[in-house]
Amino acid sequence: SHELRTPLNAIIGFSEGLLERVDRHPLNAHQVDRLSKIKKSGDHLLTLINNVLDLAKVESGRVEVCVSEIEIAPLIDEIAALAEGLLKDRVDVQFRTDVEPLEGALVSDRDKIKQVLINLVGNAAKFTEQGHIALSVEQDAGYVRFSVEDTGVGIPDSELPKIFEKFHQVDQAQHRSIKGTGLGLALCKSFASVLGGTLSVRSFEGDGSTFTLSIPLRYDEERQATQEQLVEQIKDRCCRSSVSLEGQRVLCIEDDPTNMEVLIDFLDQQGFQVIPAFDGLSGLAL
Repeated sequence: SHELRTPLNAIIGFSEGLLERVDRHPLNAHQVDRLSKIKKSGDHLLTLINNVLDLAKVESGRVEVCVSEIEIAPLIDEIAALAEGLLKDRVDVQFRTDVEPLEGALVSDRDKIKQVLINLVGNAAKFTEQGHIALSVEQDAGYVRFSVEDTGVGIPDSELPKIFEKFHQVDQAQHRSIKGTGLGLALCKSFASVLGGTLSVRSFEGDGSTFTLSIPLRYDEERQATQEQLVEQIKDRCCRSSVSLEGQRVLCIEDDPTNMEVLIDFLDQQGFQVIPAFDGLSGLAL
């Protein structure tokens, strides 16, 4: 990652420096336009590289979770400040927050929660031209729910099953000029899983979207590690049994590894070959 980022940071830095010092290095309009495009492309590529590297860490099991007690109000203030910057040219879009007091402290990875929320608010800002974007926080039993609601273009039903796939970008004719990396939502989904939670979406084309990050009030490191180990053991067991079994194949979609084991034990005894999927999107793909 160092070898990728170092030359790219130089490209971005020198472009930015020339654009900021036009008094010392006069540039004509054509040169300013070209330098601006170089910097914009560099920023886009750096985001793509960072997302690819973060996803690679998650998928290889090398991602680190830095747990701390999180103060919600300052975190939401940081997101709100960013949102205001993103919406400065959108006078018809209002950003608002609604934060319920929590019963007990949120103990999790602040940076990962912030990265997910920044991504969700950034997406909402891209596709909302009037109305509002609302960030709300509420507690539900032992979980904290962060919801980002917008009154933007919404997502077609046909696209909803694919939006968390890597490199997938929603194809909407009126917004083809807006380009992203196609990795942001995939990374958000992965971070939600790493924190022991979920990321879900509710959307209607032409009527806005709501993305909800739901994470445990207290991150349980031991339980999370055990769950991940169990998932890998189940996958390994199913791979080995598929070689020896010639029975009919059964696709099991179940997010709880313990429940998956119960299903596999039963189906194994009946001579079935089990294919495990631990979330709905994987199940649909299989």
